[in-house]
Amino acid sequence: MALLILFIMKLSVIIPSYNRLDNLDLCLEKLSRQTLGRENFEIIIIDDGSDNYEEKIIVSLFDKFNLSGKYFRQEKEGPAAARNRGVKLASGEIILFTGDDMMATENFLQIHYNFHCKYSADNFAMLGRVAWPLEWEITDFMKWLDTTGFQFDFASLKAGEETDFKHFYTSNISLKKEFLVDNGLFNEDFPYAAFEDTELGYRLWKRGLKLIYQPESLVYHYHRLDLGSYSIRTERAGVSAVILSRIHPELEDQILIKTNIKFYFKNIIKLVICLFGKIFRINKWRWHCYSLKILKHYVRGCRKEQKNISNHS
Repeated sequence: MALLILFIMKLSVIIPSYNRLDNLDLCLEKLSRQTLGRENFEIIIIDDGSDNYEEKIIVSLFDKFNLSGKYFRQEKEGPAAARNRGVKLASGEIILFTGDDMMATENFLQIHYNFHCKYSADNFAMLGRVAWPLEWEITDFMKWLDTTGFQFDFASLKAGEETDFKHFYTSNISLKKEFLVDNGLFNEDFPYAAFEDTELGYRLWKRGLKLIYQPESLVYHYHRLDLGSYSIRTERAGVSAVILSRIHPELEDQILIKTNIKFYFKNIIKLVICLFGKIFRINKWRWHCYSLKILKHYVRGCRKEQKNISNHS
C-alpha cells in the first residue's frame, strides 16, 4: 500500500497572493528548482483582488518556469477565503500552504512528500521552518521579533516532535486534503492574515491532528519588517484575537491581554528601561521599547473590535 501511495500521491501547493508580482516571480522560480518530480505537485495561485495581476501574466509565469499550475482571481476577501478557494481547486491528496513571500529551498517539497509517504494516516500533518534570507542584514527589530513568538516560535520546537495548534503556520505546512475537508476549512470571518490559521489549527487539533515539526523543509521569508509596519500588523492581530475568542471562548485567556495591576506594573518597568536604558547602557534596552509599542497596538486592536461588536449588538 505504501508503495502504491509513493507513485500516485500529489501535492497541491496553495499560494494566496496580493500585489506582489515580483515576489511571486521569485517564489515560482524557487519552486521550479525542486528535487521532487514535477509530476508530483501542482501550484495553485489565488489572486486576492490584486491591482496588477492578469490571468495571462500568471500563466506566462507558469510557462516561464515549466510548472503545472492553476490561477483564480477573487475579489478582495482575505487570506482565509483565498486558501479555501485553493483547496477546492486542488487535485492533490496533500495540501501544502505557503506564501508568495516564501522562497523555498530545493528539497522543500521533497521533505513534505516523503513525510506523507511515511505518515499516511489522514490526521498527520507536517510543519516546516521559516527563516530570514541568509544574504540579508537582519535588523535589531527583526532579531527581537525572532525571540518573541509574535510571528513564529520555532525556537521552542524540537525536530521530529509533535507540536500544537499554536504552531499551525500557513507559511510552510502540509496536511491531507481529506482530513482538512472533512473537518472544515478556514473560517472566513477573519478579515486579515492573523489568527485565521490558529483557529483552523485548533479545530483540527481537537479532532485528532498530529502536527510534526520537520525543520529540514525550509523557506526563506522575503518580507522586510520594521517597527512601524509590524505595529499596523499587530493591531490587526488584536482585531482577529477578539474574533477568535468569540468563536472559542476557552482560548480567551491565552490570546487576550488582561490590563490589570500586574500588566501595568510590568510595563511601567519596561517604560523606565526605555527612558533610561541608553543612558545607563542597559543590555538590549530597545527590545523593551519594541515590546511596549507592539503591545500597545495589540491592545488597541482588541479594543477596536470589542467596541465594534458592542456597537452592533
